[in-house]
Amino acid sequence: MGVMGKLILVVGDFNFEYHITGCKFVTIMWKKILNIVFNKYFLTSVAFLVWLFFFDSNNILLRLRLKDQLNELKLEKEFYLNEIQKDSILTQKLLSDTAELERFAREKYLMKKENEDVFMVVDTTPNPHQ
Repeated sequence: MGVMGKLILVVGDFNFEYHITGCKFVTIMWKKILNIVFNKYFLTSVAFLVWLFFFDSNNILLRLRLKDQLNELKLEKEFYLNEIQKDSILTQKLLSDTAELERFAREKYLMKKENEDVFMVVDTTPNPHQ
C-alpha cells in the first residue's frame, strides 16, 4: 500500500496538481531530470559554457583580472593627472615670480647665497595624524 498525497505547484496564475502515490512520483521526476541532463543538446551547451568560462583565451578569470587591472590603471591615471596639474601650477609660479623661484631653490635644492650658511632642521617627532 503506497502513501497517498497531493503536490500543488503554483506558478503565477496557474495551479499544477500532482497526485503522489508512494515513490512513483519521485521515480518519474528523477527520470525526467536525468533525461534532461543526459540530453545531447544540454550536454553540448554545458560543455560549451565550461569551455567558454574556464579554457578559452578570454575566459572569465582573465576578464576579472583585467577588470581589476583596468581599475588600478584608471586610479593611477587620475593620480598622475592631478600631479601634472600641480606641477604646471608650480611651473607658472616659478616662471612668473623670482622670489618664489628663490624660495623653491633654497627649500628643494638647499641652494644658498655667497657668505651664507644654511641650517636644515628636521622634525623627528612622530606625527599623531598618520
